[in-house]
Amino acid sequence: IVAAEKKVETARFDGKPVLFTRVDDGIHKPEELIHKITSGEVPEFHAKGGAQARFASKNVEEVLSEAAGCPSFILDTIHPNSYVDAAPVADKTFPVLLFSGGLYGQLPFYGSLLESIAAEGYIVVAVEHPYSEMATVNSADELIRYSDAGTAYCDIETDNDKLEANSNVLCDIWTADMLYVFDSLDELNESNAMLKGSMNLSKTGIFGHSFGGAAAIRCLQERKELDGGINMDGSIYGKQTTTPVEQPFVFMNNSQESIIGAICFQEKVVASESSEACYHMMLLDSTH
Repeated sequence: IVAAEKKVETARFDGKPVLFTRVDDGIHKPEELIHKITSGEVPEFHAKGGAQARFASKNVEEVLSEAAGCPSFILDTIHPNSYVDAAPVADKTFPVLLFSGGLYGQLPFYGSLLESIAAEGYIVVAVEHPYSEMATVNSADELIRYSDAGTAYCDIETDNDKLEANSNVLCDIWTADMLYVFDSLDELNESNAMLKGSMNLSKTGIFGHSFGGAAAIRCLQERKELDGGINMDGSIYGKQTTTPVEQPFVFMNNSQESIIGAICFQEKVVASESSEACYHMMLLDSTH
């Protein structure tokens, strides 16, 4: 029941029965209004331009809350600034950025980052990696949890060689995931009802955090059409250490994991020596 004289943000009520009325009625006729709602007289409200997005799907929220040791309803209190199926601005095209998060990560954790970038005038295409993230939902609405195979799991204290080998293979898989999405953008831009004609595919970039950052650099090596990229505190694997990157790119590094950070930083310096335009950025007082 919305009893107000001022404009109220209503997208949050999408799909629920909503009764709009005056403030006076809310004060003097509360029982009558409550009866209308509970009796089913009031139709469902549908917000113009799409419903406000959830933090994550209900199934994924339950997995995340279980892992964090908190009730799932707490995640329901997080309201992104995104809307489901909101139409793009008409008669404009936007540069496109591809994004991938970290191993075991979840895209909702990066929501505020991706929304702030999209708000600057980009279309951000975020890629999920089934079996490598804590939980994903496929097109059949099936919940897929992470697995050892999807996370290159092994005891890093006793088997560094195996960890590196598994990580190289997994980075190949993540790279293939991202390139599959990148190669699908042309078709989406031509035929997707919502996105048709809104992407400027002559201006594309790629970035990722942690393991996703490593995969982003691999994608730059595989697709010269990408204009540039950022590896946000990710390591480098396999051919990344020996194959030059022709496009401009940035290595972002945290400052607190001193020993591991120093090793990774040295690897990145060696890898960047043969590249055309590589930048190194250290964020002071930051963690991974």
